[in-house]
Amino acid sequence: MVREHNRPGRAGGGGFYEYPSEKGARKFLWPQLKPLFEKSDAQWNITDLKDRLLYRQAVETARCLSENVLTTVHDANIGSIFGIGFPAWTGGAMQFIYGMGIETFEERAAQLAQQYGNGFTLTDEVKAAIRKYQPQY
Repeated sequence: MVREHNRPGRAGGGGFYEYPSEKGARKFLWPQLKPLFEKSDAQWNITDLKDRLLYRQAVETARCLSENVLTTVHDANIGSIFGIGFPAWTGGAMQFIYGMGIETFEERAAQLAQQYGNGFTLTDEVKAAIRKYQPQY
C-alpha cells in the first residue's frame, strides 16, 4: 500500500481509509480497495475463516502461558479479550480452548497448521501448558 499506491496510513492521510478534512466528517474506505484487491472468483470457507482468526490468537495466548509471559488463565482470558480483541462471548482465548476440549482444539489446530502454516502449530511446550493450567472445578 505504501510503495505501490502511496497510501502511508492515517498520519499520511491514506492507508485503507480516506480521512476527510471537514470537521466532523467520518472516515470511509478508500474507494480503490475493491478494484485493486477484490478476487471475485475466490472461494471462501467461512468455518476456516472463523477458525483461523480464533485459533491463531488462542495459540499465541497459550504460547504466552508456556513461556511465562502470562502466569494465570484468568490473565490470559482477560488479556486476550481486552488486549488483542478476542471475542468476549468465548470467555477469552484459554476458555475458548477449554470450552471445546483440549483434544478437539489440538486436532483442529493441527488441521489448520497443515492447511495454512506453522502459525497454528502447537509445540509440546504449549500443549503441556494448556494442560498444566486447565482449571479444575
